[in-house]
Amino acid sequence: MLAGQSAQLFRSSSTSNVWKGLGIECKRGETFSALGGLLGRTTIYFRLDGRAANNVFVHQGAYGNHRAARSAVRRELKFHSNDRFVQKKREEREMMNRSIYILCFAMLFFAGTSTPAQQKFEVSPFVGYETSGSYPVNPFNPPVGNLPPVSSLRVNDALAFGTFLNYNLTENTQLEFMWNRNNTSYSGQSILTGQYHKAFDTTVDQFQFGALYMFLNSEHRLRPYIAGGLGFTHDSNGGGTPNRTEFGFNIGGGVKYYVSRHVGLRGDVRWLPTYGSSTNGLYCDPFYGFCYNAQLPNYLNRGSFTGGIIFRF
Repeated sequence: MLAGQSAQLFRSSSTSNVWKGLGIECKRGETFSALGGLLGRTTIYFRLDGRAANNVFVHQGAYGNHRAARSAVRRELKFHSNDRFVQKKREEREMMNRSIYILCFAMLFFAGTSTPAQQKFEVSPFVGYETSGSYPVNPFNPPVGNLPPVSSLRVNDALAFGTFLNYNLTENTQLEFMWNRNNTSYSGQSILTGQYHKAFDTTVDQFQFGALYMFLNSEHRLRPYIAGGLGFTHDSNGGGTPNRTEFGFNIGGGVKYYVSRHVGLRGDVRWLPTYGSSTNGLYCDPFYGFCYNAQLPNYLNRGSFTGGIIFRF
């Protein structure tokens, strides 16, 4: 059943005894098996004034269970609003809940394996800046927002905020989870003028899982490091533009300065590519030297510059 369909039931004509509704079409008293083998053969009756799922009555057939059938039919007839605003708010709440679940899972995982006396667990909320990045698109694809045909899409630079979660494996090595969010917008590049024009607003969430290596031992307050990881980026888009989730990764480094046993400061720089599109191009194998036409990935390359406070447990 598609979102936006009404849950009303109606006769196909005033003289016909055939009733239809949300992918269901049957005659009064007819055996209905569209729900598949889970229900078996089930007989369905509709009230003449039936307009909602509550007015669907199911009679147990040769192999069916009438309670299970009734529940399944009602689910099949469930009303889904086609209001775009309501749908977007619902998606935003779901995405926020996923973000909270991921953060809680990471914290519970690290906390469950940490030893408080050794300060193995670090939480580092941060704020900073993330650069813009672009990738080519097919100008013959459906229009982007209200723009004329465009040759590329650019996510604009914006304020960034989020958190790092780290767990010490050794004195110098840590597991790391990063969540980085920025409220920004996309612009499209016109194929006629080459100029960029705003297409739609978006909220970008980057989730990365990786590792970090510090060069100096724990006796030093100042500890430079390198880091990297893999993950995904989710765009919650406005203006009726579909949301997207794509593969991403990060490479970078920074420095930590521990003010005390439990508190420190952190500066971080990352390169954060996210997959954008694929185009035909010539690929040359770096090991064997031969070249051939292939679908080449295009990445949305962004840079992140952040600073935050470290809390150690």
